[in-house]
Amino acid sequence: MNNLMIDCETLSLAPDALILSIGACYFNAEGVGDCFYERIDFDLRYGDVDKATLMWWMKQDQAIRDETFSGKLYLEQVLIRFAAFAKFDVRCWSKHMIDFVWLKSAYGQCGMRYPLNYKLSFDYATMEMLAPSAHNKLNNHCALDDAINQASRLIEIHKVIPCL
Repeated sequence: MNNLMIDCETLSLAPDALILSIGACYFNAEGVGDCFYERIDFDLRYGDVDKATLMWWMKQDQAIRDETFSGKLYLEQVLIRFAAFAKFDVRCWSKHMIDFVWLKSAYGQCGMRYPLNYKLSFDYATMEMLAPSAHNKLNNHCALDDAINQASRLIEIHKVIPCL
């Protein structure tokens, strides 16, 4: 599979946001393949926490909060695992490109090499806007669920606008 959809849940919208979870899935025009999902231990050393975003999270469903805030691994551990999962030569997709910014910042904060090829980074939201009937219906704020749903929607968009 030559495409990777990435979604992060964070505690800020700032470029250096504290990442709570990373979800990703490989996909192609035929469907979704291997997936990656890790929650990260809440560690204030790495990333910005915005009061408004934190308050927004507190208004979400308890089950979603329990899932999102239950990370046991340190950021460095998750980033090592993600780097092992992500292939440098695949097209990477993210909604609004901000997930790439958050990941690049996290890798930099941990003194690690960013594992994705910026030349192969694409914006899912633009494709979604070009095919409005294929708008993302699910948004439950679970990074893996969101990544899989966005990949599935992009597969549908590909049927109308070849992009994979």
